[in-house]
Amino acid sequence: MPKQHIEGLISQLHEKFADSDTSPQQEAMLAQMQSQLAEWEGPKPADDFTETADMLLQEIEEEHPKAAAIIHEIINTLGNIGV
Repeated sequence: MPKQHIEGLISQLHEKFADSDTSPQQEAMLAQMQSQLAEWEGPKPADDFTETADMLLQEIEEEHPKAAAIIHEIINTLGNIGV
C-alpha cells in the first residue's frame, strides 16, 4: 500500500515539474526515484530511495514549494513504514 501511495505522489511531482522550470539534475533525481520505486520489492524500498528523496527536497525546497510539500509527504510515508 505505501508503494502505491508513493507512486501517486511521484505522479503529482511530475505534474508540478511540468508546470515549472527544473534543472536537468532535478529531473534526473526524479527519474532515479521512479527507477528505484520500480525496483521496490518487499515491505520497504532500498535506502538510497530515501537519500534521493532527501537530495531532491534540498534542491527544490526554495524554488518549488508545492513540489517540496509532495516530497515531504513521500518522506513522511517512508517514515511511517520505518524507513
